[in-house]
Amino acid sequence: MFSTVFVKCLRDQRRGLIGWSLGIVALVLLESALWPSISNIPGLRQMVDSGQLTTGVMKSAIDHGVEIVLAGSVRDDGPLPDVISDMEEAQRRMRAALGGVRIALMLSTMLHSIATGNMLPAGVRTVCVDINPAVVTKLADRGSWQSIGLVTDVESFLRELALVMETGRHG
Repeated sequence: MFSTVFVKCLRDQRRGLIGWSLGIVALVLLESALWPSISNIPGLRQMVDSGQLTTGVMKSAIDHGVEIVLAGSVRDDGPLPDVISDMEEAQRRMRAALGGVRIALMLSTMLHSIATGNMLPAGVRTVCVDINPAVVTKLADRGSWQSIGLVTDVESFLRELALVMETGRHG
């Protein structure tokens, strides 16, 4: 009986399974095509200097001298340049980089946002933007009265933030 239920489930969900499979194949092909272009570069600063990284949050942070700490995980299949794979070393570097921080934007990366939020003093304003309400709630519940949580797409938030910063008015 189990086999007939399983086969029926596969038959009923075949379009979704085919779409998912095609998406995975496209992702693997895209990553395979891009990986050789970045695997030989020692870091993000070199990517900016060589012209391979021309826009985005990381380029802007590098251009403005913001210290960037990228922490990997045991699940990473080959971290990008500058990613610290040793979690103890990553935590030490994160703690050192957080001195003097007055506001922290936590954008769509649950584990890193929670880890950073746990290292911040209670007086630091935090803005958590994530499409998942559970992430926003976890960060807002860390005991800070000045936490702001926004359940929305990060791209929409960043687009609006850039507009306000560039023009002084919003959408």
